[in-house]
Amino acid sequence: MTNIISQVESAFNAQGSNEPIDPIRGAIRDEAFTHVKTLGIPNRKLEAWKYTPVDRILDRGYAIPLIAVGDLTDEQLDKHLIPDLDAHFIVTLNGRIDQLKSNIGQLPPGVIIS
Repeated sequence: MTNIISQVESAFNAQGSNEPIDPIRGAIRDEAFTHVKTLGIPNRKLEAWKYTPVDRILDRGYAIPLIAVGDLTDEQLDKHLIPDLDAHFIVTLNGRIDQLKSNIGQLPPGVIIS
């Protein structure tokens, strides 16, 4: 798990140096990453994550590609998907939703994404 945190931290730092970040967003971003480093990656030993196959996600490797919305290929996305997982998902690239690559489908009544 430490290796994953290191990979995420490298990508986090690279992204921060590659694009201008306003001071408010930068402070929120830094605080959020401090929490990630403090809490670590969730695992099945934690009650709230007991039934989540986190290891299946982490076994695939982790990278934060610095790609613009619309430039993500199906092959790049497929490397990060869990096979046979029947779920809605939203693809975000550098904080922006890629609606073409997201799979929102028919949401249950009362669920609204805006």
